[in-house]
Amino acid sequence: NYGGTIGGPIRKDHSFLFISYEGMKQTLAANGLDSVPPISMVNFLPDGSADLSHMVDPCAGKQCKDSSGNPSGPAAGFVVPIFNPYQYVSNGYVATPFPNNVIPANMVSPAGKNALLNFFPKPNLPGIENGWFDNYVFHQPRITKNINVDSRFDQKLSDKDQFFLIYHYNDMDQNTTDLWDNQAVVPGAGDADQAQDEIVRGQTLSATETHLFTQHVLNEIRAGYSHYYQAQFSQLNGTDYSTKYGWGNIAVTGYPSTIGFPDLYLGSGYLAGGSS
Repeated sequence: NYGGTIGGPIRKDHSFLFISYEGMKQTLAANGLDSVPPISMVNFLPDGSADLSHMVDPCAGKQCKDSSGNPSGPAAGFVVPIFNPYQYVSNGYVATPFPNNVIPANMVSPAGKNALLNFFPKPNLPGIENGWFDNYVFHQPRITKNINVDSRFDQKLSDKDQFFLIYHYNDMDQNTTDLWDNQAVVPGAGDADQAQDEIVRGQTLSATETHLFTQHVLNEIRAGYSHYYQAQFSQLNGTDYSTKYGWGNIAVTGYPSTIGFPDLYLGSGYLAGGSS
């Protein structure tokens, strides 16, 4: 926190000026436990297919608990079977797993693959339930910068006329970085409505003139101006990540305002991406 004030007469008994300035810079951080996809269980092969033969069920080895609080789950090492949704329909709604739990290249979603590889960091803890949850310690800095300026100018025009000019200015920039602290491939990928860069600026200017007609009659004229600006930006602002990573029906060519990347929510609780 820093600043100062200065003031005094410019012309004795006629003009007076006062100015104050205050600046503040504050850096805080949130730290905690979160969950990211256990990417080591997913192996993207050179031919483009996805090998999920090592995707162990989170409850395998009785790592979970039932409604009574007792350990529950399949046998240790049980692999989550991945079923072919197209065959499920074509063969009369009978679930058919992919052979060896490998999804063929032509059925691997580029958007899904890119989400896993580019928008989430790798786990930095062993985690619980076979590494599926509580496997990432996050560090999320928040930097706040603030400036305040106040000033006043007084002018004695005559024995009956006084003029006052007052100006206030405030500038605040608060940058709450993404939850992954840029540890994912895409910088700011941990935004997901949990981070933002917010800018707030405001200024006011007022002028007052007083005229003394008699000891009992005073006239005052006031005029003022105020301006307020506030903007909130996603940490992914300014880059068309949806087109770059294969997410359709988001960005529209020729319309820059449509490049905002949405947030990503995977059903197990994993959250990343941009802003809703």
